Amino acid sequence: MDEEGWYSVTPEEIAIKQAQRCRGKVVIDCFSGVGGNTIQFAKVCSSVVAIDIDPMKTAFAMNNAKVYGVANRIDFVTGDFMQLAPCLKGDVLFLSPPWGGPTYSKVESYKLDMLLPRDGYSLFQTALSITPNIIMFLPKNVDLAQLEELAWLSSPPLTLEIEESCVGGEIKAITAYFKSNPTLSSRVDSLTHESHNMTKSMKLKKRSRLKKGIKSTIKKENGSSHKYWIQRYDLFSRYDQGIEMDEEGWYSVTPEVIAIKQAQRCRGKVVIDCFSGVGGNTIQFAKVCSSVVAIDIDPVKVELAMNNAMVYGVANCVDFVIGDFIQLAPSLKGDVVFLSPPWGGPMYRDVESYKLEMLQPRDG
Repeated sequence: MDEEGWYSVTPEEIAIKQAQRCRGKVVIDCFSGVGGNTIQFAKVCSSVVAIDIDPMKTAFAMNNAKVYGVANRIDFVTGDFMQLAPCLKGDVLFLSPPWGGPTYSKVESYKLDMLLPRDGYSLFQTALSITPNIIMFLPKNVDLAQLEELAWLSSPPLTLEIEESCVGGEIKAITAYFKSNPTLSSRVDSLTHESHNMTKSMKLKKRSRLKKGIKSTIKKENGSSHKYWIQRYDLFSRYDQGIEMDEEGWYSVTPEVIAIKQAQRCRGKVVIDCFSGVGGNTIQFAKVCSSVVAIDIDPVKVELAMNNAMVYGVANCVDFVIGDFIQLAPSLKGDVVFLSPPWGGPMYRDVESYKLEMLQPRDG
């Protein structure tokens, strides 16, 4: 081994378990290093391609594979995985990129953009061009929410299993298993085609045109709105990461825990959010649904919803439409329609019995 190999190679006990999940498959080990995983894959898989950009590491891996008697079952390649990807074919892709050295353990939450030589999102997207069956071996302090985002950002969404990889009862790392969901894939093929064709003919607000600088209108020091401010994390758990709202959004957006439950009832469906506002429900639908169309008549709210969807990493899972739902309805197709029209402002609480004709812009 070289020096880096001592702290970067996967412990054998973990590598054996990871390999068992790939039995009989064609596996591509994209950052093979000195061969810890490559060797175990070669024992149980039908074929293994081991890639590393460092010729020295490839030489070490070949030597180590000979020690285990499996060198003749591996195709060793010296090269850059990102550049080689268009030429690769396999059943399972194993990503264990450099974590940045032993100092990774000193950060409270390890982010995917700390991976080398590219951020985790870029690596994952490249891997998806080869196969949806991806294994990522990551630090034990990795941000699990970011792994969930990777699964949601795929189209259709992938299933994700997160495993604590242990040696001697001690957690050493996290192994994330991504794979396609055949049932969901066939469902998406049959349902989303018409929805996507429909949105192309509408006046879509392109994500690339998102205007910067729209800020939340309620500030902490605004006493009359302090009750909304202190609830900001109930509305958006990622509020501090760039969430933006207009004044109406503060009292009309669905609290996140409620939006999550509502979205779970629509898992795998094509959902139309007819009054999307600043995106509270839209974001949660995008995490678990096969397709989401978000409609609002207010261009400013659409801008805000797009920004907030970007904060949650799901903007590319949503078709944003500026328009009047009532007028657009004849052109819409979907499995579930979500109606959360304006209730008429905070004054709705002052009436003893709220009637459906009090909804806006039309009666219920």
